Amino acid sequence: LHSRQKNILLRALYLLPADGILAYSTCSMNPLENEAVVLSALRKWQSYADAEKSGGEVAAWQRVGESLVLLDARAALRKTCGLQTDAGLTHWCVPAPDRGGPYFSSWAEVPEEFRAGGSSRWLLRPDLFAESPDEKGNRILEQLKLTARFYPHRCNTGGFYVALFQKISSHAEVPRPLAPSSGSQVAQPPLPGPIARISYQRVRSDDLAYAEIVDFYGIDDKWAEDKIDSGLLFWRFERDEMVQLSLVSPGVAQLFDAIPSDRKPLAWVKLGTPLFEQLPKDFIMVAPCRWRVAQEGASLLATVLSRRLVLLPCKDFLQLLSAEHLQALLEEIA
Repeated sequence: LHSRQKNILLRALYLLPADGILAYSTCSMNPLENEAVVLSALRKWQSYADAEKSGGEVAAWQRVGESLVLLDARAALRKTCGLQTDAGLTHWCVPAPDRGGPYFSSWAEVPEEFRAGGSSRWLLRPDLFAESPDEKGNRILEQLKLTARFYPHRCNTGGFYVALFQKISSHAEVPRPLAPSSGSQVAQPPLPGPIARISYQRVRSDDLAYAEIVDFYGIDDKWAEDKIDSGLLFWRFERDEMVQLSLVSPGVAQLFDAIPSDRKPLAWVKLGTPLFEQLPKDFIMVAPCRWRVAQEGASLLATVLSRRLVLLPCKDFLQLLSAEHLQALLEEIA
């Protein structure tokens, strides 16, 4: 995801007008999707800005005379939301491409076979790491402290990360002339937006996917039957693919069945609390069940699951977090 998110961010920053503010936010705590993306974009933008000053060419995604700054996202969120946030990380480890492998804190530690150009399927690159070869890079790295992390145990929310960019331009914006119309072109209908690709369907008792989830996680039969009979469980579809199982309140279920006065169905963007999410197709191919517990619904499910449930005392959980590579033998914890 790192490369895709970085490219999306660079494109968004290119489209950002002068003095505009852009929020980069994820629902992940993984620094490779958060701080590493922000740092990579800042360093890439800075490298082309330095090249421009020395007479070099400007990148295709960058305009002449533009620079980026990170705003204090923590101060902005504290003022608007009143939530306690933590500063962005300035150091993190990068896992080996192979599952269960070692972690690396710098590019110099990465073996040749894990580097771009090696034989491994997933390759590591220098822009995944926080290390910097010079003082200017270190100053950019320190800016990550202006970004904000939402930890669930502090805010009673899901995990989130937020960075605020502002574009500064030394040139006045000059509108480009409109291309002359040929008169022969026919306007094409717009493609359906993301909302149009999202739909919800009520879960039925004979749904095979639901039966698989109930069996794999050992969901309490009475609870499962009650939610089905009450019509409170819904499948979320994206591009006609089942991706999520959600639980709604009776009031929302009634609203879902309501018929608007214009007879047009409501466009539901978000419906209920996610309980289970389907794993991506290319992720953990050996998983016996393609459904994982959603973070938002974990506390709701904890009392009705009889399988795949691990309860750790606080001291054992702290021991696991402080262990090397976040891994410890069960005998050591027990």
